[in-house]
This record gives sequence, C-alpha cells and structure tokens, in this order.
Amino acid sequence: MALMSFDEIHAAARARGKKRVVVAGADDDTVLAALSEARAAGIVEPIAVGEPQRIQELAAQVNVSLEGFKIVAVSAPDEVARTAVRMVRGGAADIYMKGNVPTSTFMHAALDHNEGLRAGRLLSHAAVLWSEKLKRTFIITDGGINIQPSLEEKAAILSNALPLARLLGSTRPQVAVMAAVEKVNDKMPATVDAAKLSRMAAEGAFGACDVGGPFALDNAVSEEDARKKGITHPVAGHAEIMLAPDIHSGNLMAKAIMYFAECSFGGIVVGSSAPIVFLSRADTAATRLNSLALGVLTAGRL
Repeated sequence: MALMSFDEIHAAARARGKKRVVVAGADDDTVLAALSEARAAGIVEPIAVGEPQRIQELAAQVNVSLEGFKIVAVSAPDEVARTAVRMVRGGAADIYMKGNVPTSTFMHAALDHNEGLRAGRLLSHAAVLWSEKLKRTFIITDGGINIQPSLEEKAAILSNALPLARLLGSTRPQVAVMAAVEKVNDKMPATVDAAKLSRMAAEGAFGACDVGGPFALDNAVSEEDARKKGITHPVAGHAEIMLAPDIHSGNLMAKAIMYFAECSFGGIVVGSSAPIVFLSRADTAATRLNSLALGVLTAGRL
C-alpha cells in the first residue's frame, strides 16, 4: 500500500481531533499563517510563546486572526524555547514547533538531558514529500540533524523512519539506502554501509520491511531504470523511504526536489517523546501546514 498523499494526511489529522501545538518564537508571519490555517482546518490549538505585542503587531500586518490562540509572554530567546519544551513535557502541549528562534537554541532546549524531549533514542529528521509527477509520497531522512552518521546511527535513523512510514499507510516499508552508485565500492563508505544495512534487514533487524542498497536515486524511484540496470531487488523502483548517507546529501536532495520539481513538502523530527516541527524560515506556510498535519497524525503514536 502506498504512503498517504498530503490530502489523505490532512484528512487523517482532522479525524484525530485537535492537538495543542506550542511555538517557540511565534513572531513569524509564515508560522502565524500556518497556525491560523491549521486552526481553521480543525487540527490544532495554537499556543504562541514570545513577546505578545510583537506577535499581535505581526499578525495584524499579515492579516492573521489570533482568535483561539493562547499567547504565553516570554522575551528571552533561550527562555522562549525552554518554556515551550516544558509545556510539552508537562502535558500542556502535544507538539513542539520552531518559530523565530535560532535553530541551535530551539534544538538545545529539545535535547536537554534533564528537561528536554529525549526518549532514549537518536533524534532524526524525516522530510515527507509528495511528487506530482510520480503520484507518490516519499520519506527522505536525515537531512536535518545527524551530520555524518555512523552505521549504528544510520540503523537508528532507519528505525525512526519505519514507524512513520507504517503510520502513513505502508504495510511493509520499502527502504532504499542511498549512494551515488548502486555498486559496493570500498572507496565509497556510503555504499559499504548500505550493503551492511541491507544484510541487517535480511536478518530481521528492522522487522517487516525491505531494505536495499546501495541505490542511486534513479533506480530507487524508477522501476524502468532499475530494470535497465539489471537490478531486481524488491525495493528497486519502489522506494518509500530514502536513507541518505549524510546530512549534506539528504538536505541537498530534499531541497533540490523542493525547488526544481512540482512537489509538496512537510517534515518532522522523530525519535523524540513528542513530535518536533522543525523547519527553515524560508519554508512556505503550506509546508508548515503539512508539517503540522504530520505532527497531529503522529502525536502520541511514534
């Protein structure tokens, strides 16, 4: 079964009922627009942490109603993020979302050993994209958190992505461990790790899924291209999860698709005790809304 489209993700999020999303640094026009739209869609109850006057002024400038918003007054950037995390830990919110605070500040609060959102697992980012051309949904991981993951860390990143794929409708996730080529080459460590992960999966390390690698991008998503190259692995041409070798390739792959192709995007951090919506300030309100829907769908379930 294919992964859900964003239309289906939004419908499933609405069916779950509203979740409380707390934004660290809500003085951001695209954040406010996405929260307002998500509230109107009936999927979130927004909690805006930051300077109330600045939030109200910005909302007025971009014609966003703050009806139904709870505003928590905090000024210092470090305290904005810590306050938002404490609300999630204390049960006052379900989803932690990045607003107008530095990424390092936002993640430092989430990763704090005593007061953060750690759940005893490695945290990783999962970008979810819908390709209009291919009429398919893909998960790209990890282009946001882990810089140069080891084999063990790649296994953890894969383990984080599998429950997300299953929640999005895959009964047996198809995982392509990505590299520049589809042949194992000792001079290219990514290909060696890909082969090892494939063997680990065959031995049952990841449960019900198919993991293959190394895969180049073409033969991971195109059955015809895989056939031309004589690749017969079950994942060939059918990838649902694409596991990147490092943060550079994962980030570049996702952003290249975002800017050069007709696709819809969302993303969340997985492996934490609650969903973390962590996006670039350049991301659109639509991408933020998609990410909120993912957060609502996954809250309390991953």
